[in-house]
Amino acid sequence: MQRLKDFYMRASVWIRALMLAGGLLVALSSVGAGLFGIGWWASSVHSRLVKIEGRIVILDAKIEKLLEKNGIRMAERDGP
Repeated sequence: MQRLKDFYMRASVWIRALMLAGGLLVALSSVGAGLFGIGWWASSVHSRLVKIEGRIVILDAKIEKLLEKNGIRMAERDGP
């Protein structure tokens, strides 16, 4: 009877350890998946912003060209 109790106690400890390890794996994979998703979203937002910025630069150059064509000069800028 004592052997059975000892076996049960050892098995119980191993089962709890496995459950804890499984829970940690699930938690870590969820965190990893969440970080991957955030990175993916940030990357797509960044690429959209780069496209928009490129379009703004092109439009700005076109406007400046049209104004100069009509004899209107734009003021000098401080930044790029």
